[in-house]
Amino acid sequence: MSRTSFKTNAVIICLLIIGAIAYAVLKECLPVRTGFTLFDLKGLDPLSIKISRTRPSELVYRPGMTRLPGPVEPELEFVKAHGDWQIIAPKRCHASLQTVNLALMLFYARAGRKVSGEPDAVKQFGLDKPSVTATLKTSSGKEFRLSVGYINPTQSSYFVRPEQGDVFLMSADIVEIVNQGLNYFRDRRVSRLNAEDVVLLNISQKIKFKKDPVSGWWIESPFRTRAKDEDVERLAEQISGLRISEFIDEYQDMKKYGLDIPVFCVEIEDKNGNKETILFGKSVFLPKRGFYIKRVEESWIYMIKSDIPEGFKKSIQDFRESSDGKVR
Repeated sequence: MSRTSFKTNAVIICLLIIGAIAYAVLKECLPVRTGFTLFDLKGLDPLSIKISRTRPSELVYRPGMTRLPGPVEPELEFVKAHGDWQIIAPKRCHASLQTVNLALMLFYARAGRKVSGEPDAVKQFGLDKPSVTATLKTSSGKEFRLSVGYINPTQSSYFVRPEQGDVFLMSADIVEIVNQGLNYFRDRRVSRLNAEDVVLLNISQKIKFKKDPVSGWWIESPFRTRAKDEDVERLAEQISGLRISEFIDEYQDMKKYGLDIPVFCVEIEDKNGNKETILFGKSVFLPKRGFYIKRVEESWIYMIKSDIPEGFKKSIQDFRESSDGKVR
């Protein structure tokens, strides 16, 4: 072997040794994905979630946990229809996508560690008769069930068990979603239409706006003239931005809340033909101004803790554009 070949081979061997050492060091230093996947949900589309609470009084509320006031119903059930999540038990109403996704984390999150696979552990950790059971069904017909037992002594994790499986610890930040009542999961949007998709606005039958796909916004009533696009779009955004602060209930006395003769009645339609009519009733001061509201299409009455959209207070002249294209 020539001297040059010997040197080349020596360099290659050194590089291989250095590479092996570097790999070993990186393997130890880099974060490793830990925990256990409890359910194989890859490629499956969630269709429904059911949370059954046989003993709500045993639920633990950790210090600092955010929980809305109100009862914790024995059963909550969600169903996805046409891409949107609906609550169907204990009452039928629209669900918030954000909070439903938190409930789905019960099935998609990784458990912290395995505690035991022994049959006696099921009873020891409160899983022989679990106070809470969460069930997920997919569009393919598959069903997954997770039982929730006691919280651990440090209140950082819950003992959980997939159906007929071992006992694991799962972070309380994920599991405590089962402690929430109906109102936590409800959609708090006053209007469920996207502001950018709105093509018609009718404010108490006094000013009616309609959007032309080419020329933009027009005042259609009480007379037809060009409207200031930015002002009408801002009004649509203000309506879209309203959020429900309190759920009153359904089938209440409309007169009690000033909804029999509303202060404002707003009709909205989007480019897909979806329509909403929103009634604004009595004002309240808590300590700032708010209003009772109701969607005509639903039986529920709500409260918003904010003033009415600024655009409701404007006159037709405020929205009107001059004939030469200049704002009046």
